[in-house]
Amino acid sequence: MATESDNNNNNTNNNASSNNNDNNNQTRISSRLSSEIQQQDEKFNKKDETTLEHAIRNKIRNYFLKQIQKETSQVIAFQRFFQVDTIKGPQNKFYHYLFLFGATLGNEGMFASFLPFLFWHGDPNLARYSCLIWCIVYSIGQYLKEYFQLPRPNIVTTLENIYETEYGLPSTHAMGSFALSTTCCGFLLYFYEMTNFVKFILFFILIFWIVICCASRLYLGVHSPLDIYFGFILSIFLTIITHLWISPFMDIILLMDNLMVPIGMNLFLIGFLFFYKTSMKFHKVNTWRSSYGDTARIIGSYNGIFCGMWTLLHFFNPKYRNEMITGNFYKKFYLYNDFNSYLFIVITTIIGIIEILLAKEITKKFLLYLYKNYYLLENQKEKTDKELMTTRYDVEIPILFCSYSMIGFNATCVLPYLFGSIY
Repeated sequence: MATESDNNNNNTNNNASSNNNDNNNQTRISSRLSSEIQQQDEKFNKKDETTLEHAIRNKIRNYFLKQIQKETSQVIAFQRFFQVDTIKGPQNKFYHYLFLFGATLGNEGMFASFLPFLFWHGDPNLARYSCLIWCIVYSIGQYLKEYFQLPRPNIVTTLENIYETEYGLPSTHAMGSFALSTTCCGFLLYFYEMTNFVKFILFFILIFWIVICCASRLYLGVHSPLDIYFGFILSIFLTIITHLWISPFMDIILLMDNLMVPIGMNLFLIGFLFFYKTSMKFHKVNTWRSSYGDTARIIGSYNGIFCGMWTLLHFFNPKYRNEMITGNFYKKFYLYNDFNSYLFIVITTIIGIIEILLAKEITKKFLLYLYKNYYLLENQKEKTDKELMTTRYDVEIPILFCSYSMIGFNATCVLPYLFGSIY
């Protein structure tokens, strides 16, 4: 039998081993960007710090960086309040799943289901405005992340790792939650007559959407309070600008009966992706980052949405086009009173989501096949699809742009026509 001293020695060794593992885990998680990215960013900044633009940028960046470092303790305190242990992780399942739900309100899956649903069974005007604001807010947010290159909180308990290769400020979750929630609720309150109780419910949804989505970024340890404040204020500004000037201008363009309109929109959005790349000087940074691909997804989605709406308006539904011209909004939200209507909504929504996901995957596989057979060198053809999509921007960006354009076009043109619910 083991003696008491032997047991104590074993416990001491086990505790030391556990502490070492915890330290290793802390080192692994708390390095938000790899050392390779940091070294190359330092070289990039030193090369261009003599220009006035980069001097101003670096001063702003250094000020924000100090604030983010000071706020690390606030992120940790927020997590502790909601029972996140630095060793064991989340201790309260209710809080954990509540904030995970809040995070999904700003993720791709939410937009890929909610926005198409507005086109199929909601108000197409609301869907159009929401998609435009979503595209503007998220694309500018991603651009500023790469412009300022500010790290995420350097803490142990980071509970979401899918954005490890992205910078922090501003929080696009905060930007998107404010822009979409205020757009949807404000539109419904302005154009629809409803009781005070329904207005209260909408106001509650608005507040809950914003608060839970922003709070999830602190709980998961992926953003500092400054990231959220900055994103929130920027989103207010962009939402106002879009509502007052950009949205009416886009409606005028959408009503133009000229084939050069969708072609011009394609060229404009592709040009923005080129501007995004050259302005960030990605060719000087060898490490792949997910933010450029996320921007391609957003821009590609709106490209398909715009082309789909233009095609449907000018070829399949001139009635809605006339209503847009006269300003008589075609209000499509209404209460369903029978089981068959609810069943129709559920079935078409499920079929629609499956169809747009299949369209995306088919487009992606087809383009990868073309790349491997007609573009890539022989020594690069053996790479897997995932390796190509996470190492080469010249492969990833065009494929994401085209495949997500197919999602937008199918959601706004093909599926509404097939479902017989053309706006």
